Order: sequence, then structure tokens, then C-alpha cells
Amino acid sequence: MRKHTRSSRLGLLVAAALFACRPGPARAPTSGPAQAKRYAPFELASDASDPKVAQILGTSDDSSTLLPLQRAGERVLDIVTDARGEVARVRVAVAAGATASAAPGGAPALPLAAELAAQAAAAALGKSPGEYDWSVTASTDADAVGAALPMAVTAALTGAFLGSLTGATLDDSATVLATVLPDGSLAGAPGLPEAVEAMLARGKRRLGLPAGTSQARSSRTGRLVDLAALAKAAGAVAVPLADVAELYPFLSGERLPATAPLSAQQLALSPETETEQRAAYAQWQLRIAEDWAAMLELGNAPRVPAKIALLIEASQRHARAAETLIGERAWGAGIDRLSAAWALGSAAVTSMRLVDAVQLGHVDDALELLASRAEILEPAAQAIAELGADAGPSSGAQLVRLRGQARALRALAAGLGLAAETARVRAELDALRGRDLVELGDASTAQLVTSAVAPLLVAVGRAHVDLERARQALTLRDELTAAPARWEPPAERPRGLAAWAARLGELLRPVQPQGTWDDAAAGANPAAYPEFTLAQMAALWSAPPAPLGALRARWGATSPAWRTLGWVASLASGQLAAATHWEMSSLRARRDPLDGALRLDGSSASSSLAALPVLLASAERHARQAAHAAQVAVGAVPLALRLAYQEGRELAATGEPELQVRGLYELWWATELGRAAVQLGGGAR
Repeated sequence: MRKHTRSSRLGLLVAAALFACRPGPARAPTSGPAQAKRYAPFELASDASDPKVAQILGTSDDSSTLLPLQRAGERVLDIVTDARGEVARVRVAVAAGATASAAPGGAPALPLAAELAAQAAAAALGKSPGEYDWSVTASTDADAVGAALPMAVTAALTGAFLGSLTGATLDDSATVLATVLPDGSLAGAPGLPEAVEAMLARGKRRLGLPAGTSQARSSRTGRLVDLAALAKAAGAVAVPLADVAELYPFLSGERLPATAPLSAQQLALSPETETEQRAAYAQWQLRIAEDWAAMLELGNAPRVPAKIALLIEASQRHARAAETLIGERAWGAGIDRLSAAWALGSAAVTSMRLVDAVQLGHVDDALELLASRAEILEPAAQAIAELGADAGPSSGAQLVRLRGQARALRALAAGLGLAAETARVRAELDALRGRDLVELGDASTAQLVTSAVAPLLVAVGRAHVDLERARQALTLRDELTAAPARWEPPAERPRGLAAWAARLGELLRPVQPQGTWDDAAAGANPAAYPEFTLAQMAALWSAPPAPLGALRARWGATSPAWRTLGWVASLASGQLAAATHWEMSSLRARRDPLDGALRLDGSSASSSLAALPVLLASAERHARQAAHAAQVAVGAVPLALRLAYQEGRELAATGEPELQVRGLYELWWATELGRAAVQLGGGAR
């Protein structure tokens, strides 16, 4: 039986209760009368390209809703401008018709918190953020808006952006203090108690706070603060809000049209896809079988270096979990666990072979084995080329390949970052050349070699898992209706890769955990840390490796294929940036420096995890809403979305926090793929 803990069941009941307590009643939007409309697949273009119309698909079983928007608008509100709780009066404005579009690597005009708010507001209206100019400026010379706004202002900015577009009047006595996650859910942020105090001092009497976040840690004292009690003591009320759909009526008294979610049964995998999943799982079984006997032997051998023993134990634990999941027909989650088991097991076995080769004096053999395992750049670029060979919207394959390209880009980024790490490890091994066999055979040498090679090989294994799962997209078949021959990739506004990395660095500085990828030389796996991968994804465009440069030259820098790859890179980096910040700040988690497993701060684990059931329930619902919108836009629910949704649900159902977090990220991707399908349908000509 799959493990369902009492706490996880209780959490889901709490989440359901919170969702039932939505703000209401709400008025209709003031921007004008809404209009019901039916769309055929790939016939969204005329309305999708009109910035004066919100196109919200699938608001009922047989129609969508068009909502008139203002051509331009602005709102003035109070926001917290830094971690100390300083407050400024700012002007938030949106203008139709963006004047600039940032290419990958470009810098956005807004801080990351404001960029996330712009994306959330656009998504709530069925729009692309690239259709508008978004701005946050000081309302007076005495106010200041820093380059890095606290993430707790993201939700308030989202509400202001929405008000600017719809024409709604916002309640000046109310504010929402939360960060907006990629699917539109609301989560806690660093400095939440200080932000609550600042808003209360500013006269706010209605505070919207993330559902499930009853307590937050003070940045000043490090203690947990009861946020509702803090508000009550000041004569204010704290209202739990789950997502942007609840945020908007809380601030404006109006409710936006919303896509009706499909049922979970409507997102089930077909028998044919389940057969493909079984085949993919069998391939991972064959891969791990190559090292399984060696792992069992090492597991029973004396004097195995500690790091290798840890990797073997973790690999076997993941493999057992995979078999349990497959017994419940949870194919996506089973593949996730078995591929993780292979990465760790392969790293353990190869590390031991390298140790043995060095201790026998065969340094050249060790270097050759390391080189054969560490090559990532070329195969990753080849996978990207194969996945991007057909950049047109001919079928749902485009969306399956989109997710595959995102995985392959992550592998390419890892290869770029690990090149320097590989050179350092090679130099360490090379320095052992010519030493006395007695010295080489000493336990201290085994420890030295293990500390050098094991973290690197784990990182390499994780990259190869991404590559293999990316290649799987080439074999998957979808059922979508063929689309017109020409497709224009969406005009992506912010989300330049370098900008994500830079903005994230500013925000993470106050909450950076002890030990990061900066000290990889001390024996850590650099790819264990998401911010490492994000920085390398930025470097893919600012200083592209030769294989990526060759691909750009072959396709052409202005070709649909290359522009689509840039779009995918922006989507992937945006997901990674949000996940990284949420892990470190709201979840207060860190990554194990060897195997990359998620570790929670013991002193705050219970409060950090309290909101997880709420976020999972919200993400699952958003994924089903995105599936309905995609169905309207392109004629069917894309297979890529179904796969991400099923894997997310399966991982969430395990009841294990680390796997639930992985499930949350898959559900985010399901929502992102639904939005991508809408952009695909709206961009077809």
C-alpha cells in the first residue's frame, strides 16, 4: 500500500476547508459586459492577439468568456520595499502594447517580484505578459522602489496589475502579503511578520495571507509569529487566500471569470500511453541492472568509503519505492524514483571503480573512465536538435517536445557548469600520478578520491536522467488535431535567463542556507543546488557553449526553432527560479550536498510543511483548469500535460515531503504546459 500519513490526510481536509472559505459575494467586473464565445481548435488568434480583451477559455462546458479590458490603467498602493519593513506609496501601471521584448539573457525592467506579479496577472486573464508594458514606480520623490523588492509584495502587485487592466477599484484598507507561485497559488515569503507589522502601522485592516500559513518566522528574532493573532491585536482581520482567483475579489469585491477544471478522470492516461510508460520503466530497469550486482557487492563489502555507502543505500531505497509505486500503476512517479536510483547507484559503482584504479596506480585508466562518464554537452545539444527539428505546431508533439527540450536544456546547463568541476577533479586525480603504491593504497587516498569524484558523478548522473527523459519525448505520440502550418512563438517580455539568476541572487542573499554550490570544491555536488543550474542556464545565452552555438548557426538566430527554444528556456528558468526561492524562503529547506535530497530545517519543519497540502490541492486544481483551457485551444488535452499531472499526483500521494515537493513542481509544469498550449493555439496562423 502507498503510504498516506494521518498528517497528510488531515492537511488535505484542512485544504479543502480553506478552499470552501472563499471571499464573497463578489460583483461582476467593472470593465464592461462579459461575452460568451465558442472557439474551434486553433482559432483563437484574433481575440488572443487583442490586448484589450481578456480571453478566458473553458469557463463552461461549451463556451469561453471574453472580458473587455482597459487600454491602459494605473493604481496606487502601499508596498513593503525592503526586508526591514519600510513602506512606500507606489504607482502600478499597465499599458497595452509592449515596447520591448527581452530575448533570453536580457535584463527585465522590473524586479523579480514585480515580474512574477505581471506573469500572474496576465495568466489570470488568459494573456501573455509580453502583450503589455508593466511598471512599478514611486508615487512621490520621497518614496523609493529598490531593485529587489521583497517577495511578500508579489501578491499585492498582482492585484494592482489586475485592477489596472480590468478597471476595478481596490480597497485601500486591504492588502495581500504573499508571493505568487507559477501556478497562481499564494505562498509565504521571507519577512512576512515584519511586512504584517508595517501594513498594520500603515492603517491596513484587512490582510490577505497565504492559506495554510498561520505562522511565519521573524527575520529579526528568528522566532515563529502567529500572524492572525498579530493582526487581531491591532484590530485587523487576517483572511486566508489560496490563489490569485481569491486574491482579486478580496481586494476588489469583484470576481473574474475562471476556467472550469476538468475532472481527474478526464486527465487519465490512455492504455497506449500506459504501455509506453511501462516500456520506459523497463528501460530504466535494464540500465540499473547493469550496476545492481556491483551495488549489492559493495553494500556488503568492508571498508567502503562512507559517501559511496550512502549513495548505495539511497539508490536501493529509491528502487524499492519505485517498485511500490509501479505496483499501484503510478508509472510517472515510478520512473522518477527508478531514474533517481540509477543516477545514485551508477555514481556509487563508478566512484568505487575510480578509487580501485587509482589505488592500483592506474591513474590514466581512472581519467579515461571519468572522461567517458562526464561528457554531457554534445549529447544534450543533440537531444535539443532532435526535439526542435520540427518547430511548427503540427500536433501535440510540439508540447511533448517542449517539456523534453526543457529537460535537455537543464542537462546542457549542467554540462556547462560541470566542465570546470570536471577539470578540477581531473587535476586532483592527475596529482596522484607516480605516487608510491603503499601511499595510494591507504584509506586516506580512497577518501580523497571519493570526495572528489562522487559528488561530480552524482551531478553527471542527474544530468543524464534529464537527457534520457528528454529523449523519451521523441517516442511519445499525441492525439491532437493538426494545426495550421505557421506558428509565431509568443513575445516573451521578462524572464531573460541572466535576469532570473541576478534577481534571484538578490532575493536569496538574506535566506541563503549554510553551504551552497559556491563551496563545491569542498566536496559538494554543485548540481544539487537549484541556483547552480539556474546560473548555468543564464550562461547558456550569455556565453553559449560550442554545441549550442553550432545549433543556432544551423537553425538561424531568427528562425522559429531558435526562438521557440528561447521561449522554452524562459519557461524552464522561470519555473526553476520560483521553485528555488520557495524552497529556501517559504519551505526553509536546503539540498543535501552529496545526493541533492531535500532537507528541512528541523527547528521549523512543522511550520514549513503546514502549507504544503494546501499548495498541492491548489496546484492540482490549477492543472485541471489549464487542461480545460488547452482542450479548447488545441482540441484535446496535450499528452505532455497529462503526463506531468499524473506524475505530480502520484508523487504527492506518497505522503513523503520530499516527493510531495517534486509532485508540486510537476503540477506546476502541468499548468505551464496548459498555458503553452493556449499560446500555441493563439499563435497559429
